[in-house]
Order: sequence, then structure tokens, then C-alpha cells
Amino acid sequence: MTDFDREGKKLETWLYKELSQRGVKSDLRLWSRLRSLARADVRSVEELPSFVRALEHRAVGVRPLVPRLPRKR
Repeated sequence: MTDFDREGKKLETWLYKELSQRGVKSDLRLWSRLRSLARADVRSVEELPSFVRALEHRAVGVRPLVPRLPRKR
């Protein structure tokens, strides 16, 4: 899985070509679906878990927990 930015797309294309030339079949559907679902919200693979949690919260109508900083006194 590569990132969803321009560099990630270039790497994904290169990997697909390299693997195909070696007889390895690659399925890009999951990458493409995630990329279209995430759009501008996610740029890197590392951001996917928090994005999925936010989607789950939205699906059940719960606001995601945001850590609060202690107030200065």
C-alpha cells in the first residue's frame, strides 16, 4: 500500500509495472477505492486508522473524542 499523494501514485504505478513484468498479479481496486473515499482527508497510509475511526463515529452519529488540553490557571 502506498500513500495517496502524487509520489504515492507514481510509486504505485512503478510497483504495478515491475510486479507485472515478473508475473505477479496485483489488484489495485482496494487502493483506488480507499483513495477515492479518503480524498483530501488522508494523504498517507499511517492516517488511515484515525480516518476509519472517524467514519465509524459518523456512521453511528457520535462525535469523535478530541483530547482536551488542561486549562491554564
